[in-house]
This record gives sequence, C-alpha cells and structure tokens, in this order.
Amino acid sequence: MDTASRPTTPLQTSYSTHISILERVFRYTILSLFTGVCYFGSLHISLFPEQQLVEHPVFLSIPFNPDWAIIYQSIYLVAPATALLLYDRKEFKRFTLGFTYMVLFSTVFFLLLPVTYPGVGEKNTLEENWMFQLILTYDRPKNCLPSLHMGFAVFCSIFIVRRFSRHQILALLAPLLALSWIAAVAYSTLALKQHYFVDLPLGAVVALTAFLTVKDSE
Repeated sequence: MDTASRPTTPLQTSYSTHISILERVFRYTILSLFTGVCYFGSLHISLFPEQQLVEHPVFLSIPFNPDWAIIYQSIYLVAPATALLLYDRKEFKRFTLGFTYMVLFSTVFFLLLPVTYPGVGEKNTLEENWMFQLILTYDRPKNCLPSLHMGFAVFCSIFIVRRFSRHQILALLAPLLALSWIAAVAYSTLALKQHYFVDLPLGAVVALTAFLTVKDSE
C-alpha cells in the first residue's frame, strides 16, 4: 500500500494536532523575549519628540492607588498561562502569531508617536507599595498609546474563552471572569497613572484586529 494512502492512526492524529507542554514553553519563551526586545527597546528609542495628551477631567479624578499594581502585573501571569492552556497546535499557532502582530503594530506606534503620561516624579515619592515600586524599576509610562496591557488582556481573554467554549460550566463562567479581569486591568492602568483613557480602547482595537487576522489561519 502506498504510504500516502494509509489511514491515519489515532496516535498520528494526536501527534499532528496537539503540541507538547515543552514545545509550548519553548515557543512562548521565544515570544516573550521578542516582546521584551520590542517593548523595552522602544522605551529608550524615540524617532520623534515625546508627547503628552490632554486627559478628560472624569478620568483625571480617578485617585492614584498603588494597590492596583497587583492587577496591573497579573497580565504577566495570565499571558503565559493562556499559552500553556492551548494544547491544540493550530490554536497555539494563532495565539503566537496574533500576539506577534499585536506587538509589532504597537511597537511601530510607540516609535512614531511616543506618548508619555505626566506626573511620574510625584508618584515616585508617594508610595511604599513594593509591587508598584517593582513597576517603577523596569517600566515608565512612555509607551502609552496604544495600551499593550489592555491589548494583552483582551487578546488572552479571547483565547481563554475559546479554550473553554465546549466545557459545560466554564463555557458560561469564562466570559464573565474574562470581562471582569479586562475591566480590572483597564482600571488599574488609570489608577496607577500609567495610561490615558484613550490608550485603552485603542489597545483593545489592536487586540481584536490581531485576533481577526489570525482566527481562521491554519
């Protein structure tokens, strides 16, 4: 019998459609390094003068609260957790490809339109919250527009909801938890004074665009 005409065994099917945990870890590590180079590199490179936007008084009235730092930082746990949950090879490829598109588009925006948030000096002298101090050690509110925190939250939530869409209970629970987490991350960016409000919907648009670009890819 010709090899090409042989029926596919269950073992062969499993191997071709599922991606191992080690391969997921390796590929996500490469993706994280790529993201770090793009984001932190653009923090120190500005092709044009940095700009500050005019914030609406409603959002300026949100009090600075460093306790939201743990929610702000949660993206660094949820993103890799999302990748590890995606054992389907095609879905994992969609996730990493869309993630890459999102980072690349945002980096171009950061370089061409560097937007900063004012008042960093005031915050530095205010707080003893160790989680917020950690943010200040590696980041500064420069790459504001679009908000990658918002983008990552929306993008990861989409894949988490898709992952559990066939589960009897989690199919209902996952969207509610995802929306709650997205809202919390959005508020944390404002409470920590890391973003303008306009950064948030633009970050969500970038995430949705990246997902729509890859959702039907093989």
